[in-house]
Amino acid sequence: MMTEQDARNLLGKYHQGTATPEEVALLEAWYASVDPKGLPELLTETRERSAASLRETLVAYSNPVKTLRLLPRIAAAAAILLVLSGTLYLVLRPVLTVQVAQVPIDIKPGTNQATLTLANGKTIALTDQQGVIAQQAGVQIKKSGNTITYESQAATTVAYNTLTTKAAQQFPLTLPDGTKIWLNASSSVRFPTVFNGAERKIELLYGEIYVEVVHNAEMPFRVASKGQLVEDIGTQFNINAYADEPLVRTTLVEGAIKVNGQAVKPGQQSTLANGQLSVSPADTEAAVAWHVGEFIFRDEDFKTVMRKIARWYDVEVVYDANAPVDHIPGGWVSRSKNISAVLKMMAATGKVHFKVEGRRITVSK
Repeated sequence: MMTEQDARNLLGKYHQGTATPEEVALLEAWYASVDPKGLPELLTETRERSAASLRETLVAYSNPVKTLRLLPRIAAAAAILLVLSGTLYLVLRPVLTVQVAQVPIDIKPGTNQATLTLANGKTIALTDQQGVIAQQAGVQIKKSGNTITYESQAATTVAYNTLTTKAAQQFPLTLPDGTKIWLNASSSVRFPTVFNGAERKIELLYGEIYVEVVHNAEMPFRVASKGQLVEDIGTQFNINAYADEPLVRTTLVEGAIKVNGQAVKPGQQSTLANGQLSVSPADTEAAVAWHVGEFIFRDEDFKTVMRKIARWYDVEVVYDANAPVDHIPGGWVSRSKNISAVLKMMAATGKVHFKVEGRRITVSK
């Protein structure tokens, strides 16, 4: 059986550029055989620079126009792997054609940017400035690195600010109580500049946020969003409430929450559709992957995946009559990569073809 150490040795040769095509194929076969839920732990040290980049390099072995020429070697490597494992059943496609159109100017990923709207309507573009960016109602607003914080200076009046990201933007925010919020692309949050009431309440106007709450039993933390109210009980959670998504998904990573009064435990996700709330087990890693700079797709609805890509790269996605509408196999790639890396990973399944023209992506089978 191929051990973790065997895989690491091959990964080492791969990174050094000394792996043979047979060894690369063997590594790919092993990668495909590993339970995706166990893979992140198995490749902890090499996750970002190995797994995602490995996929891209393997795709690069194929010609965008011609069929893959390594099939005999892959078959041989698979045979070796079968002998090693004794139990692995691996089905190799007879032909793998990567059909991503050549992109003259690749589309870059999103960046850490946002717009802050103060209570008086003034807007501040959060780009490169640092230090104090505004003062209002006894509160000093500072930008340090890529986040903004609120520091009360004997504030007596509560004012409300709104932080908004566009497509291809994301941004972190530290609230007056120390609670941290990350906004995904095309998202907006409204919040008070100081918490001095019986509760700490913010509103997710639209989009997606990841929240790490500073717990205070005497002043509950609540998030209102698209027909639901989430109450913290010492928590890290994610809310996906985009207008173009059919469901509002709230995924609990740590602690405990109540969604519209219904308890949700770590590893569970509540979904709200047409006023009906349900709770079920969740793939928490995939749900919050964006927060740590990754795309993780595991047997996910294809159009849901494409909506995520469209928001992050600020592109338009259109489908021809034969475009796939079902689920796609799992995939994993860094959000720091240009769009071509993501599309190549998906095209490598042999189920989809992309044509890129400017910021317009046409999807066909």
